[in-house]
Amino acid sequence: MKLKYNRHTIFYTLIFFLILMVELNFFGVVKMNETVQFIVYENRSKWVAVVVVIVGLWCWNNNGRSIFLKYDFLKKYLLLVSISLLILYIDAWIRYPRNSMLTTYGQGAVYLYSYLSILLIFLFEKQEGIEKVMRLLMIVSIISYTVTLIDCFAYYSIGNTIFLEEIITRDNKLYINVGSLINIVSLYAINQVVSGTKKCLKIEKLTVLLSLLYFLFTYQSRANLFAFVISSLMIICCGNVSMRRKILISILIFSVALAAIISGYVNQFFQSFSIEGSLGSSTYIRISGWKYYFSQFLKNPFTGIGFAGPTQYFSLIHGNFNYYYQGSYHNFYYSDCGFVGQLAKMGMFAIIIYVWPIVHFIKIAYYAVKNKNKSIAGMTVGYVVFLIITSASLIVLDYERVIAWPVIIALFEYFEIHNCSTILKHNDFLRKLQIN
Repeated sequence: MKLKYNRHTIFYTLIFFLILMVELNFFGVVKMNETVQFIVYENRSKWVAVVVVIVGLWCWNNNGRSIFLKYDFLKKYLLLVSISLLILYIDAWIRYPRNSMLTTYGQGAVYLYSYLSILLIFLFEKQEGIEKVMRLLMIVSIISYTVTLIDCFAYYSIGNTIFLEEIITRDNKLYINVGSLINIVSLYAINQVVSGTKKCLKIEKLTVLLSLLYFLFTYQSRANLFAFVISSLMIICCGNVSMRRKILISILIFSVALAAIISGYVNQFFQSFSIEGSLGSSTYIRISGWKYYFSQFLKNPFTGIGFAGPTQYFSLIHGNFNYYYQGSYHNFYYSDCGFVGQLAKMGMFAIIIYVWPIVHFIKIAYYAVKNKNKSIAGMTVGYVVFLIITSASLIVLDYERVIAWPVIIALFEYFEIHNCSTILKHNDFLRKLQIN
């Protein structure tokens, strides 16, 4: 299937890929000299956010009337995100005089990634669907999976890695997390494979295979593994899967689940969440972190802690002292505490930036299931479940995972306009745009 790109689309796609390749954790495992490390990895959110906003507004300005006029929710959302960040920046400039301007900007830069959804929608519209763009993302996923698996096999065979600079192991496996974007792309590939449609190509099957190998040979975050498995099951249950395929998949899942229960893996997995378990310090610190961050939110529900600098105001962000548990000291981190961490960081603006879109996504998934629109029902439900589960910890708004957020926004916006006819039926203006 050939890509029909004009010169403008090629330009936008190249910028999009530059942003993706810089942001993916794949580049976090490649050894780089100090200058490249500082620019490309340590400060990527600051300059990538600027590029995202410029390209997004450029797309909107050049194609707004023909393409973006019908995306009403996206316009409102980006406007409110911009206003929210402006208020939080002003608040930080007043409250935190020790912050530099660059530091304050960096604390909110990741939320500007939402503007990337404009570019994605532009590509969806130009390609008349999401398939081609998602396959481009699969190429990035395949590269990431391949590099990770090469490191795994190298470590298991020679005791060292080729790409990974810092080796972390758990249960004799390399602890590597490729981030939320790869999970989102893999869930899409699973939807295409299990549905058995003609749109499923070898690249989708390869992505699913590599994702399975990745989960098999690497140690994953428990929250991420749980979210991915449950989301995959929801895709199978709600998606466009024939009864014969559902029976076969159910038998396979039941067999794997039974083997996991008999082997004690399931019990071991849930025991790992216990405070007394081998990873009890992780659970204990998260519980303590949730309590601390929620108390900070209650002190100032409007802006929370705000955009305080992580170095200049370390004790405010990470707790007044190090927690000692199971032989080591620990601090609190926003990303470990999910939405509660975001509440502490942004106050009520976290509801605008994160909760409001998820409610919107739930509405779209509900209509897709209610109308038996199985081409997107499984996918939308799977994505919503993934977002809800990861809201407890390793939230998609974390700077290492935020690149997945605009992808999800763009997908749901496109689904609402092009697939959810029940929603359009109640909006004459949108329906007329669709007909035209």
